[in-house]
Amino acid sequence: IYVLSPDLMKAILDTMTWFEKLLIVFEETVNSFSMYEQNNNKYRNEALQIMKMADLGIKDFKVYREDITAPDFGFNSLLQIEQNSNGLKKIDLKTIFNVYDEHGKQVGEKEYLMLRQSDFNSEGTKKLMFYLGWILHSLDEGRVLLLDELDSKLHLLLADYILKSYNSISKNMKNAQLISTAHNLMLMDGDMRRDQIYFTAKNEIGISSLHSLSDYKNVRKNDLFSKKYLLGFYSSVPDFNRE
Repeated sequence: IYVLSPDLMKAILDTMTWFEKLLIVFEETVNSFSMYEQNNNKYRNEALQIMKMADLGIKDFKVYREDITAPDFGFNSLLQIEQNSNGLKKIDLKTIFNVYDEHGKQVGEKEYLMLRQSDFNSEGTKKLMFYLGWILHSLDEGRVLLLDELDSKLHLLLADYILKSYNSISKNMKNAQLISTAHNLMLMDGDMRRDQIYFTAKNEIGISSLHSLSDYKNVRKNDLFSKKYLLGFYSSVPDFNRE
């Protein structure tokens, strides 16, 4: 029987807690829509405010549930599934839009299911709604959120807004963390700290390495990181002029 020192035990427990709080979310494969109903629809209400700022045209949305039938499992569309005491349910988001006449007068409303009527909402809107519930939950609970390609399909200003939310004292009072890959270099030129930016580089045999911007010497806080990256100051960049 081994007795661990208090310091070592604390380190182990802290590590376990970090992994317990880790959220790994992949677009379109995670059951994310039910998140909007948590905390008395708190995340739904917060998401609506963000959607209005992003000018998506969505007036309202609500979680929609329907019984699963056998043909659904062969359905070629995406499905989010929930199991409860009443059996299996498929979950969708019912998005609500205002309808206007040729004079700009509102004449009614129109509803579209985000997954089953996927041609109506843009790919960016769908990605935002897949992720936004988890982002708000992470900020609210102080959890670590791991996302792939935050900036793909999203407007630069929207992706930047999400990053700034994690850097905001008022919006991130419980020290939540976001870990994500990104390809839009302009995201580096916001309010990001040098120790928050990492680069990956691949050698000639395909092995990737990870380096923090803070590891490089002579990096100033007011540097234009995107420009210096393209000039090769921080890491090697693809050379498309090479024959």
